[in-house]
Amino acid sequence: MVAETKGSSIEAISDGLGKLVGLSTGYQVLDDMMMGLAPGELTIVAAPTSVGKTLLCLNIAANLAMKDYTVGFITLEMTRPEIGSRLMRIMGDQKDYISNVIVNKSDRMSWRSVDSFIKKAIEYGDIKVLFIDHLHYFARSMDNQAEELGLITQEFKHLAIKYNIPVVLISHTRKTDNMGKERAATMNDLRGSSFIAQDADIVLMLNRVWQNSEDSGSIVDPTGVRVTLEKNRNRFGVPVGTSFRLNKNGLRIETALSSEELMAWNRNKPEPKKGFSAQYKPQNPTPHTNTPTHVEEKVEQESNIQQDIFSDLI
Repeated sequence: MVAETKGSSIEAISDGLGKLVGLSTGYQVLDDMMMGLAPGELTIVAAPTSVGKTLLCLNIAANLAMKDYTVGFITLEMTRPEIGSRLMRIMGDQKDYISNVIVNKSDRMSWRSVDSFIKKAIEYGDIKVLFIDHLHYFARSMDNQAEELGLITQEFKHLAIKYNIPVVLISHTRKTDNMGKERAATMNDLRGSSFIAQDADIVLMLNRVWQNSEDSGSIVDPTGVRVTLEKNRNRFGVPVGTSFRLNKNGLRIETALSSEELMAWNRNKPEPKKGFSAQYKPQNPTPHTNTPTHVEEKVEQESNIQQDIFSDLI
């Protein structure tokens, strides 16, 4: 549910863990950690390249759209047909709900035009949440990018407050030699500016899942992604450093916990963990019946999706 006023959000947060103060992400463990996507808050979703940060945000956006919420999605990384193809695959036989997603038309938006996009999207479709993919596409300065990134992040936080909606901002991490199997990316690895984390209310870091191989040593498990709570301003009960695994099933991301583990999670929230030490393991997750397993199938056909699958706006 969506909190009706800021006051009710504050009251719900003060009551403790387990009560949503905003929109459900569609993932129970993530909702328990974040208490939902709260209006007026800025959430950062960050990861190294190709870990799954955009995919996770698309899944959350699809979950909300399929609950009949109107979702705003600004992308400067994908075309409208590309994002439409991915959303339709995630939604499966509920793909008609894609009309609840409002996507920007222009791939040359500046960060200053996001205000206008939100205003028009609220007037047109009463959006309840905005996803932005991604922060670093808006930074144009060659002289002081750190200062510009800080200014942009601060503006997006201001817009979340101004329009009383949650804003989810995707961010890259900087490249370091030992990041990966030697250590997980953390909030300190956000690329370009310390202001990114400073202005955020919640920071989620995504990392690859590594598994041991007798032949090759440690190798990446392509079916999993590790989500770690790095910052949780205004939240109580879930310690920073808590992490858990999500499974990739085609383009659909699913909770890797069994029903028994979910019950245990609700009874006893995990203690702070470091790196990849959380002990939640996949329990033979059931394949998503509505999503193709081979995501490369019919790419050419789906790339021809018409522009009018989305609500037209900008």
